[in-house]
Amino acid sequence: MLELDNVSKTVDDQALLKRVSARVEAGELIGVLGPTGSGKTSLLRVIMGLDNIDGGEVRYQGTTLAKRGRQLVAPHSRGFSMVFESPQLLPFATVTTNILVGRRLGDAGAKERLSFVMDLVGLREVRDRVAHTLSGGEQQRVALARALFVEPKLLLLDEPFAALDRTWRETFVPRLRAYLEERGTAAILVTHDREEALAFGHRIFLVRAGELVRTGSAAEIYGRPRDEWEARLLGECNVLSGDVARKTFAAHLQSEAVMIRPENIVLTSDDTELGNATLVDASFRGPHWTVMARTDDGVELLVRVVGEMPLQSGARVRLGLRRPDYAVELERREERERLEEFERLGEGEK
Repeated sequence: MLELDNVSKTVDDQALLKRVSARVEAGELIGVLGPTGSGKTSLLRVIMGLDNIDGGEVRYQGTTLAKRGRQLVAPHSRGFSMVFESPQLLPFATVTTNILVGRRLGDAGAKERLSFVMDLVGLREVRDRVAHTLSGGEQQRVALARALFVEPKLLLLDEPFAALDRTWRETFVPRLRAYLEERGTAAILVTHDREEALAFGHRIFLVRAGELVRTGSAAEIYGRPRDEWEARLLGECNVLSGDVARKTFAAHLQSEAVMIRPENIVLTSDDTELGNATLVDASFRGPHWTVMARTDDGVELLVRVVGEMPLQSGARVRLGLRRPDYAVELERREERERLEEFERLGEGEK
């Protein structure tokens, strides 16, 4: 079990991590999402021991790995593996040599393990090629195989699939997840791809400006964001606020804004809360259509339609919700931040 206890990291007066506290249980898979520069990579680097921290502690299974300004356990002694966004391979060494990086195949099961990880990441056909002749995606797969070969206690992944084509990623991520779950290996995946994070993680960490602002299951965070920032980070959404939200959801609205995912709006002939609308545009996305509809109140809503889309732009429709509770009330972020700061101050007095 990995513990981060009020971990802070500052470089040149810029706070990269601000009092981050979190736990990762044995065998747990975590997806980390946040904007560029939010501290996601810094989080992995302090866990791996590549950067010192300025406050707090990093612990693993009760052993303190790092505290302010000190690495108590060296990175190579932690039993962790990290895959960087840049593969960092030996350019004139073969794929096999890069996976082994100085290790021998003499120990029991090593040859079988090498063969298995090559098959897992699809490298068997290029095992004897030198690294600099590989494509960017193939090089990234070598880095993944190298990290998996050592059977780490914790796998840290920093945008490891960025160079891989989408089709390959969509088949590989479920295979990797199944492999890690079977072995009980914990992993933390940093990515800008929200679908990738949702598909990979048992839980999701949302990071913003160096702070860990939310943790929860993928379904919980996607379906129940607390504010507009969380809602938009996790996917396409419709946010109704102010007078529009109060008029449409007056019966149960307690906050100033409501979020509805496009897939939770339906085109219907029933008398519904969202009312009459005109289809403005429909774009084909493969597994679904994304439709823009403008209500008679002038509100534009995204709607996701699975199957055929027989209606044309300009058609009149009625819009409804699949279920009433799919309209999720959002908090005002500034109010929640003040409450959380008050709670932190209260904890400090205990």
